[in-house]
Amino acid sequence: MKNGIIFQRGSKQGGFTLVELLVVISIIALLVSILMPSLSKAKEAAKTVMCAANLSQGMIGIRMYSFEYNGRLPGMFPDKWYELINTYTGSNVGDDLQGYGDDWMRCPSAKKEVLRTYGANYPTILRYEPGWYVGVNKSANLDKVPSTVFVLGDHGISSQSAAVIYHPEGWLFNEDRNDNLALDTASNTGAGNYNGWSPRHSNKGNMVYADNSVRPLSLMKWEDVWIDAEMTIASGNAYWDFWGFYGFDSYD
Repeated sequence: MKNGIIFQRGSKQGGFTLVELLVVISIIALLVSILMPSLSKAKEAAKTVMCAANLSQGMIGIRMYSFEYNGRLPGMFPDKWYELINTYTGSNVGDDLQGYGDDWMRCPSAKKEVLRTYGANYPTILRYEPGWYVGVNKSANLDKVPSTVFVLGDHGISSQSAAVIYHPEGWLFNEDRNDNLALDTASNTGAGNYNGWSPRHSNKGNMVYADNSVRPLSLMKWEDVWIDAEMTIASGNAYWDFWGFYGFDSYD
């Protein structure tokens, strides 16, 4: 007390009230909910680019391989195309999951249990027929494969995935087994569309073509091409767009 006047410190201390904290937390949560879809899309876009780079690297390996074998593409069995190009891609892709981490063979958007995440266009250009078309000697000649035909693509939906994507004429897609008034795109084995084709990137799958370009495709696009091709074939003019002709002598 000085000169009869009492001075008192303010009773209110610094800091946020509970209401203020709740408001701030609510605003942050709202911003996160708004940004998360954009961040997820950006992350998937980056994975799509990485996948496209992987396919390009694989295609370079296939092209280098064909250069040493008179233009022929690597075969399927008993030789395996993904092992035959290991020397040219600098990887060691085989039939087990060990050492996969940084392999070109691994799509960054694929599930961990998927064994092989890229498949080859079979049997249009990479082939195998016991006692007839075996291994490298009877696969297609890359120089004769049109630039519109894909060579490799996103593939694999389970740990049992094969290394090939089947041409519609080589798989039973002309039946309606589940009676839904639509032609089937998968077998009863559960392998998936075209023996395991996978639209991992925003419902699209990356494909690398004979000219080394990479483009994403949707299943609907594949179906449209297949149905149109069926009609074209019925008229006597076989044409398969990105599938290529289904015939062992088409690209010899």
